[in-house]
Amino acid sequence: MRRIAGLLLVVAAAVAGLLWSLGIGFPRPPQPVDAARVRRGDLEVVLAITGAFEARAVDLGFSLPGRLAWAVSEGAAVRRGEVLARLDAAELLAAAEQARHAARASEEEVLRAAAQVAAAAAEVERARAAWRAARAQVEQALSGLRAAQANLARVRSGARADEVRQAEAAVAAARAAGEQARRD
Repeated sequence: MRRIAGLLLVVAAAVAGLLWSLGIGFPRPPQPVDAARVRRGDLEVVLAITGAFEARAVDLGFSLPGRLAWAVSEGAAVRRGEVLARLDAAELLAAAEQARHAARASEEEVLRAAAQVAAAAAEVERARAAWRAARAQVEQALSGLRAAQANLARVRSGARADEVRQAEAAVAAARAAGEQARRD
């Protein structure tokens, strides 16, 4: 029973480690990032052509925190759909790889714990089978004892002395076998 409780404790620890590595249920402290405050301002454009120019204000932002690896220089001409800035993905890639390794290690630990639980269950079943076999031996020895006692009683009620001694020896042997079976 202690072995099973220990194995369940190992499984629970492995599951908690997996949840911790995935960040489920265990909040992580915020990570510091380099940032700059965005301000509104007037857009001044000098055109050397005649015609109408329409400028729109655009708010740029990233859905993930990180360091800016590259950005279009101020005043550069851009087209629709062109990339204006790119984040450095090294930290995010390293964190993702670390999370993958932690998840893989947790999964392996869970598999090892499950194998240990299965082995413990098989050991319990083997012990139960041995107990049932020992119990059957005790029952068989008790049946032999009862038969020997019945034979002794029959012999005593009208048998010769050598038959009585033989029956008494059989009863003693059956008692010894029963005691041995109980001890086993």
